[in-house]
Amino acid sequence: MKITKTQLKKIIKEEMSNVLSENPWRDSNDPLNDEQDIFPVTRALEEWNLDKFEAALLKVIKKLVPNASPQGLSQISRNAGEHQSNLNSAVARSHSVASAGREFITDLAAMVAKL
Repeated sequence: MKITKTQLKKIIKEEMSNVLSENPWRDSNDPLNDEQDIFPVTRALEEWNLDKFEAALLKVIKKLVPNASPQGLSQISRNAGEHQSNLNSAVARSHSVASAGREFITDLAAMVAKL
């Protein structure tokens, strides 16, 4: 099995994020958990994984915005492909998969909360 340089970098970033998320200086008020909330979304960034991405994203949005309107959740679903592409770009530019995912998800949740 061959691993490309890009895949290796992504694996290293995820592992670094896992190690860093175990540190005690992490904000204890943060409702998001890397393993349960962030990584299920960021691990489904391939186009063929859109259904898995959408399900994971909606799950975490509902956790952050429990009273999210059906229209807000519907908007997330309708634009899942675009969200997947945007998050993929953010991860590629970021030093941390977890931090890019966390920022993207919290921004999206804030938008849903306003609807």
